[in-house]
Amino acid sequence: MVLLLGGAGDLFPQCPKKVSGEAMTLRNFREKYYEWALEQALREASSAFPGLRAVRGSLAMKSLTALQRFSQPIQERLVEALVARRHQRERTSEQETLLAEFDSIRRAELTSASDADSLKLPADRKLLRRILRQQGPPFLGEPLPGTGSNEMHFRLEHAGRKLTTLVDIGGRFRQLEYNQVIWLSEERQPASEVPISFMAWLGLASTTTWDILAAGEEESAVRLLREFCSRFIDALPRLLGNS
Repeated sequence: MVLLLGGAGDLFPQCPKKVSGEAMTLRNFREKYYEWALEQALREASSAFPGLRAVRGSLAMKSLTALQRFSQPIQERLVEALVARRHQRERTSEQETLLAEFDSIRRAELTSASDADSLKLPADRKLLRRILRQQGPPFLGEPLPGTGSNEMHFRLEHAGRKLTTLVDIGGRFRQLEYNQVIWLSEERQPASEVPISFMAWLGLASTTTWDILAAGEEESAVRLLREFCSRFIDALPRLLGNS
């Protein structure tokens, strides 16, 4: 509690500042996004992480290995802690202990040999780009001009809000990567405090990356990317409603 000093107001606490409509909108969206991300993470944990298993990425696979070191009931408590950390929420001492153990296991996994080294024939980046150009619009929105040869950006509008999907096709060690950013009406910064992507929903990383894609897996990778994006796009009415 802050007390006003100097005068008749000394005995009265300072009144809280009125929260602007813009700030309230941001706060509401972030709260709804946190709740929705937690639901997605718990759904993954309750089904043995089917989405995480499908991502042909070294971080995803090593995160899965670390998660599997815990029993199923503990996995659910762990993903709650992971999502809370990603969204900068308060955490219990038990959650901090779980996070420290998970981080230690995953770090050990990440220092082991990369699965990318065993790829005899990596995925074709040109084919990935061609599939994205064919299957991205209009599902992900209109392609934005001015992006580099390794990047593709799509813009989708929903009820006056703009959702940008950023896709990076950066080469062998980042063959395919995506995250999404949502802008509320007249905002100068994204509404979400954390990037929006499948791995971010689970509290495992900021972006979702495929870096051990082999030749012939290009179509399935783009299909999975579209599935993840679709899940978030379908949730927009709930996330943006009454915000």
